Amino acid sequence: MKIALETQHACRKKNAGVGKYTWNIIKNLLEMESPHEYEMHLFDFMFLEKSHRKLLDSFGTQKRVWKVCPFLHYGMIARYPGLYNFCSYNSLFHSHADVYHFFNFIIPKKIAGKTIATIHDSCFFRYPEMLSKTNYSIFKDNLLRSCRYTDLITTVSEYSKKEIVEFLQIPESKVCVIPAGVDRNIFYPKKDSHTKERIQKKYKIPGDFVLYLGTLEPRKNIPFLLKCFHAVIQKEKNLFLVLAGQKGWQYEKIEECLQHLGLQNRTIFPGYIQQEDIVSLYSSATIFLFPSLYEGFGIPPLEAMACGTPVIASNASSLPEILGDAAILVSPDNIQEMEFQIQRLLSDSSLRNQYSEKGLQQSKKFSWKESAKKLLRTYERILGLEI
Repeated sequence: MKIALETQHACRKKNAGVGKYTWNIIKNLLEMESPHEYEMHLFDFMFLEKSHRKLLDSFGTQKRVWKVCPFLHYGMIARYPGLYNFCSYNSLFHSHADVYHFFNFIIPKKIAGKTIATIHDSCFFRYPEMLSKTNYSIFKDNLLRSCRYTDLITTVSEYSKKEIVEFLQIPESKVCVIPAGVDRNIFYPKKDSHTKERIQKKYKIPGDFVLYLGTLEPRKNIPFLLKCFHAVIQKEKNLFLVLAGQKGWQYEKIEECLQHLGLQNRTIFPGYIQQEDIVSLYSSATIFLFPSLYEGFGIPPLEAMACGTPVIASNASSLPEILGDAAILVSPDNIQEMEFQIQRLLSDSSLRNQYSEKGLQQSKKFSWKESAKKLLRTYERILGLEI
């Protein structure tokens, strides 16, 4: 069997969301023993981004063939998928694979071979106001169109599967859950004092801190988190809030809330965190806070658990499914409840240790390797090769 993997997202934002999922699933697929061959597909307009070189360094060439299309920019395909009507996907990549897996939902209308699309969530249907009008239009049009054409959809949680079936009105049998995972060779507790001192010095954090890590965008519910933190520090005079991650859409509303609450001197925005510091940052935090309104999976709180840091998260969307009873789950609109739970953990080291241990055990349930195995069986099944 020849399997073609659309690798576009694997070379971008490897430490966040869709990019992290794509990179880790492909990495673990390629490391598995199997008789199958892989084609790695990538758009790299005029070879200007040199994206294929980045992925070659990561994934190598053994038992795989790299095919790069230099004639189109991936962003053009995302905005104008009708371009596929002028030149077939098979022709663009000179490809005759048996299965084509697109780690997004931009699927060519006409393609020779079975197709699989990965849809991470349905946020734009549940909360359309949380996307710009342009992005909403792109997501909605591509998703509805692609789901008609693709042979199978994979998603990352049972919650997302339920949402996809409901919003897109497709049969459950067409959707398969391939969850995200945690690489425990990377994410593990680093609780020594030297690590914490180094992180505090590098990111100018004056004292103990609670942490959020993720894109700073509307669905992550950051203004709510700022209001909760404002309530907490009325008693906790030496606590700081670290909001780590890239600035997203409507970031200016976060700045407005910050200034309104007077939290400029108690909140640190370190921006995008490099891979070598993520584990140390997770491990050094007293509590990891994740009040998101909507997640298809929710990788950051699971990584924080793997680093031994107790987690308080919202009880919304997929988070109860992924985090189980290993996190304290609260309503994402109840400031008093969130404040109470933060204070409760801050004042009780025994309780923090209890949730730290529970989190470590919960994180072990999610493995990139096991997810890759399940995905490979899915490829085989779609072609009737499963034994």
